Amino acid sequence: MNSFLEHDSESINKTPSSQSLSQNSNTPIFFHHARLPRIDIHKFNGSPSEWLSFKDLFSSLIIANPTLTSVEKLQYLKTSLIGSASHLLKNTTLTADNFQKAWEALISFYENKRLLVHSTLHSLMNLKRMTKESAVEMEQLYTNIMQIYRTLETLKRPVHE
Repeated sequence: MNSFLEHDSESINKTPSSQSLSQNSNTPIFFHHARLPRIDIHKFNGSPSEWLSFKDLFSSLIIANPTLTSVEKLQYLKTSLIGSASHLLKNTTLTADNFQKAWEALISFYENKRLLVHSTLHSLMNLKRMTKESAVEMEQLYTNIMQIYRTLETLKRPVHE
């Protein structure tokens, strides 16, 4: 029974979710790596109001990922586009050289600051009015205003008095 427990405790110390950082020390340090939920990239349909969030998320998860090849990045990009945005890359073939060209084409088309500011201000002017005094509607109004505020900050537009 003791040999079974010793063998079991050895296998626990060798689990892939724990790593020992201190090999010279008598007391090993263990870290547990949590499994995070999978992050899905929302489909981009060409709406100016959704461009910045799509671009930031795609850049962080796909472009900055050193384990992906250019062909894989291009495939992720093409499958993340729907509607009018997908038409820009419709005839783009899956080659390593085409990823950077395709990404730059999207940026040059959708990174129009005037259009992005106009879209943001339009959403500010068309905020849904509160129909009754309630915490839920107040929170929704506040959330929408803060989202517009952060978008204007991101676009480096003046937001202070």
